[in-house]
Amino acid sequence: MPGRAWILAWIIALTPLLGFWAYGLFDLDEGIYAASLREMMARGDAFVIMFDGAPFLEKPILVYWVAWGFDLLGFTGEFGLRLGSVLAAIGTLAICTAFARRRFGEHAGAWTLLILACSPLFMIVARMFIPDALFVFFLTASLLVFWESLERRGLRILSAVLLAAAALAKGPVAPAIFLLLVIYALFRLPTIRHGLRGGWVVGTLAFISVVALWYVPIMLDKGPEFVKEFILFQNLGRLAGEDEAHRGDFYIYVPIIFVALAPFIFAIKRAFIGLRSKPIERFLWAWAILVFVIFSAAGSKLPHYILPCLPPLAILLAAQLAEDPPSGWWAVGWAIVAAAGVWTAWGFLEEYRQAVMPLAGGASLGVLLSLRAVMRGARLGAAGAGAAWPVAVAGLVLGVPAYWQVSHADAVKAAEAAYADGGEQVVEFRVEGLGGRMVTSHPSTYWYFGRPRASTYWFDELVDQLPAQGRILTRRSRLTLGHLDALRSLGLSVSRERVVGEYEIYRFFRDPNSANPLVKPTG
Repeated sequence: MPGRAWILAWIIALTPLLGFWAYGLFDLDEGIYAASLREMMARGDAFVIMFDGAPFLEKPILVYWVAWGFDLLGFTGEFGLRLGSVLAAIGTLAICTAFARRRFGEHAGAWTLLILACSPLFMIVARMFIPDALFVFFLTASLLVFWESLERRGLRILSAVLLAAAALAKGPVAPAIFLLLVIYALFRLPTIRHGLRGGWVVGTLAFISVVALWYVPIMLDKGPEFVKEFILFQNLGRLAGEDEAHRGDFYIYVPIIFVALAPFIFAIKRAFIGLRSKPIERFLWAWAILVFVIFSAAGSKLPHYILPCLPPLAILLAAQLAEDPPSGWWAVGWAIVAAAGVWTAWGFLEEYRQAVMPLAGGASLGVLLSLRAVMRGARLGAAGAGAAWPVAVAGLVLGVPAYWQVSHADAVKAAEAAYADGGEQVVEFRVEGLGGRMVTSHPSTYWYFGRPRASTYWFDELVDQLPAQGRILTRRSRLTLGHLDALRSLGLSVSRERVVGEYEIYRFFRDPNSANPLVKPTG
């Protein structure tokens, strides 16, 4: 491919990342990571992750270190928080493209780039402040560099360092996947066994040295608590299904992978039949299947857990598209179904029409572009890009910010109004919306405005924790007339100050004319 074609391919690939800074944080994940980072930065503690004053040991440290580093460099706000994920995604695109070009040819490299860039799952995670984009980049880089180390043994240390970074991003699952694939290569790929010799002792020492940067300090500081929460619950417990909130059926990742790689996924049957003779092809299939089986068997499931499957599948699909692509009519059919589904959603989801409309427009354009490509003789590669790229761009660049406005903007505006006077103390009352006591549905407001004085569910706790004066942030109608009368009877003057969407802000102060001894200011 000429240089101009590669430049155009990269422009197309990076377009879905535009505007990743142009909207606020999504909750719960982005919000809780950002709030935890704020607490770490306020304490000056680069090792112990805290949320709302308590240890938060759900994920390792790397995502926090990266965001904190960008903050020190002057990249603040949503831009700085998400920049690590964006760069990690670009790195994944680059290393997968380079590997595919080297192993399967120029056109396979280009299709690898476009398949991943058109993947809604891959690109939406790339625009979020969560550990997964970093995890996928470092794990992918580690495995691809490991394969290259079969020919250049000196790369084995680099592979180990990259694997350690993956473990700092998401935990023990990274070395587990790596070790299982090495065992597979040892026993099932006899022609490469000679390349497996040497470098393991130094590589292991390099891996231990890097992971020790965080795992040793956190073990020394939190010890049994770290083992119980991070190792036993967040890793082994989730694998066993102890996380009730994230359970799913074994087959749930089948439709997720289909959507994540559509319409290019229609080449998978040909790829599986025709691309299993060479060791590299078998290694990539083992990688994809192993990740799929591990996360399908795990009791806890979220859509983005399956992300490590996408790089090897994208390379294999790209190799098939470069060699013998299926008909482009598969892409047209998918585009028509996608457009019909999105327009149907637009008709039913009145509250979210503002967010669905860009997606519907992109899907409609995808029908036209894929149809035009097929009429000009294109097969699944070009027709698939025509079908999927407009959906990715419209949905991510326009639809995601619109969805944030519908689902999150009111919470941020309400918190901004509640914290408008820096001298006032804010108490949250029944703000949580996920069913769990003391779980706020909008921790991102802690990143923007700091922690409230208290976040309570029960009215008696609210009374006990009210300062002499301040504001109460709550959801509509959760602070009832009976509650207000009770507060007034206790000597507080309470008035509703503002309504923002479903949120209400009340201002209160101790009535100086009241001598009611039941009111004891705690501020």
